[in-house]
Amino acid sequence: MHDAHNPDPTTAFAISRLTDSGYLNRSPIGIFRQVERPTYDDGARSQISSAQKANPGDAAERLAALIGSGDTWTVPG
Repeated sequence: MHDAHNPDPTTAFAISRLTDSGYLNRSPIGIFRQVERPTYDDGARSQISSAQKANPGDAAERLAALIGSGDTWTVPG
């Protein structure tokens, strides 16, 4: 029996390819995969929030300190 909530996409992908010469009446239809996963946006926001909590203070000051720190060089023009 197919489990649409299985985190492994292999079976759902195989079922999606079971059509017979393009005939809709012979192809599987329905929900092949329904897995709850975090979105990219949520992950990025979480990383930003964690970084801000780990380094409190004014963002402009931290950026200036980073840019003005060691290991800088001049590119000849």
